[in-house]
Amino acid sequence: MAIGVLGALQPLMHALRSESERTRHDSALALYHLTLIQSNRVQTHKTQRGPDFIDNGQIE
Repeated sequence: MAIGVLGALQPLMHALRSESERTRHDSALALYHLTLIQSNRVQTHKTQRGPDFIDNGQIE
């Protein structure tokens, strides 16, 4: 079972809005790695629109 189905994506997406640069970096990196799995990408788009790097496959 993919971690996105278990609800881990929402807190990571929320952390992208943190004031801490380190928190934003770590959450973006975690999301990037999680979205390498197709079912996590699908879950991310179902939850809410993900960051641009999810849409085009690159970290910007």
